[in-house]
Amino acid sequence: MRIKLSGMHFILPLLALLMACGQPDEGLHLNLEKKTAVEETTPQTPEPPENPQTPDDPPTPEPPDLPDDFADAPEYCVTDPYVQAYLEGVTYADWDFSSTKVTDYEGGGPGNGADNPPAVTISWDASSAEGAQTLKLWDSEWSREYSLGAGVTSQAVSNLVPNDGYYYQVTDSKGNVVAEGRFKTTGALHQVFFENDVHNGRDLGGWKTLDGKTIRYRLVYRGGRVDKSYMNAAGKKEAAAVGIKAELDLREAGSASSSYFGSGVPFSCPGFGEDENYRTMLRDSSPKIKTCFEFIVKNLREGKPVYFHCAAGRDRTGTIAALLLALLGVREGDIAKDYELTYFAPDEWSMSTNHDTNTRYYNHTRIVGSYTRLVQYIRDQDKHSSRTLAGGARQYLLNIGVSSTDIDDFISIMLQ
Repeated sequence: MRIKLSGMHFILPLLALLMACGQPDEGLHLNLEKKTAVEETTPQTPEPPENPQTPDDPPTPEPPDLPDDFADAPEYCVTDPYVQAYLEGVTYADWDFSSTKVTDYEGGGPGNGADNPPAVTISWDASSAEGAQTLKLWDSEWSREYSLGAGVTSQAVSNLVPNDGYYYQVTDSKGNVVAEGRFKTTGALHQVFFENDVHNGRDLGGWKTLDGKTIRYRLVYRGGRVDKSYMNAAGKKEAAAVGIKAELDLREAGSASSSYFGSGVPFSCPGFGEDENYRTMLRDSSPKIKTCFEFIVKNLREGKPVYFHCAAGRDRTGTIAALLLALLGVREGDIAKDYELTYFAPDEWSMSTNHDTNTRYYNHTRIVGSYTRLVQYIRDQDKHSSRTLAGGARQYLLNIGVSSTDIDDFISIMLQ
């Protein structure tokens, strides 16, 4: 029985990274296959706080505490290698907006599709199988099944959570076990991709907070638009498989009237304009922000993970993501890294347009005004002498009418 990673062919300098990110056992191989803003750039560097948070090393997820039977299991990195290189290689000092490093890394822009995670391909000998087969894949709190035809000998599985342990079992039409096994995953980011063209998808889970907690996976996802032009039936199955059960649409009012994920899926579209940024979203559209937050909390209480998105999953989506991560206590430097990950999406989802010159360029970094003013505005809501980002996010939500119960419940559900 064999397992291999599939994704897209990439350049040799990344081989060392791939080996560090989970080298397959002898006989296995990696084949990476990819599916397929106008903003001022003058940084505004604020006066830093008295005690800026600057870790000695980049925050990386801790190894999973897995059962003993995973000790010798094969291990695979399920974060795209370009993205993994950036997340492992960059540490930003909080509130230092003098530079950005994301554009120093390969993998951004058209053609690379680094926002699409590698898949693990499970292979087996089906010579003893009778009729159709079923592959079951599961971890300690999640499972899914793949219905497969007679004679099928492999299945690619994707959108996997990093730093986890997975079991699998293949059975035939008579319930006979054809194959079974286990494997481990590593990586710095839980990326998700939904066919045929939903980009910029990722889990807010995995980030560390200043008090040492971790954001839980599979609860809140961010990404690009989902509709008939971008998501096919296979994509809907993948979205259901990662647990998405509610949709928050940050596009213009009337963009959609119900969730494309399926009938009965809770849906909200408060109606943010296409050109809205932090200034109009947080400052001028606070009733809509209140609607967004309360929608997220309500569905999380009901056990319904939320997917929020705008059109590209970039500006409006990035604003909400920064607010949520700030509230949960993530460092500003790490919030900046999440904000910059859009760089690794294809052109339509990552590039901005200069309408005067009709040119495209990447300008979604931590040094641009849209980001620096966003996090400063959130922090400035905290009027205490400590003036923390988490305190500012909490006070902002209280100021716009969100209850302390909703805030506390969100934090309690999201952190472990």
